[in-house]
Amino acid sequence: MIVEINGCHDVQLVSSRDGEVNIVAPKVLLPYLPGIVALNGLGRVAGHVVELDVTWSGWPAGVPTPPTAAITTRCD
Repeated sequence: MIVEINGCHDVQLVSSRDGEVNIVAPKVLLPYLPGIVALNGLGRVAGHVVELDVTWSGWPAGVPTPPTAAITTRCD
């Protein structure tokens, strides 16, 4: 699964695949990522990963959510 973060209130699941979860955000948002992740209820940033909250409303029903997600940046 890919969770795309484009801003403070722009967090969405854009791809649903079995297996890993990746958090994708623009490089410029990295300093703000802990606050954005917490504000949206996605979990909490712990180093280079996000410890996921399995109760986040954006997860698809019936799909198991792993405990962590890798953070990937993109240049915009």
